[in-house]
Amino acid sequence: MLSLIYFILSTAGMTWILVNGHIFSKIRPKHEFFHCSACVGFHVGWLVCLLSQFTALITIELCVVNLLLCACISTITSYYIDKLVGDDGINVNYENSRIEESD
Repeated sequence: MLSLIYFILSTAGMTWILVNGHIFSKIRPKHEFFHCSACVGFHVGWLVCLLSQFTALITIELCVVNLLLCACISTITSYYIDKLVGDDGINVNYENSRIEESD
């Protein structure tokens, strides 16, 4: 379970840096793919799954199904973390919508 938490945090962090990090702003291609946390998160997920064989921090058995599952886990967590957290902290967009009743 701890390995999964490390995986999620590492992929979300790597995706955040690649998509939003100022360090890559000058070399980041202008294509929409490189500004999409879900797209980049997918590829970061399978890449970290492959790289997990070289670290004791994340232990994932290497097989095609695990590569796909790790990519999917990374996609969804990276996307939602990107939507929830911004440069100014946690994004809270609460919209109070009432249905007006007609008389």
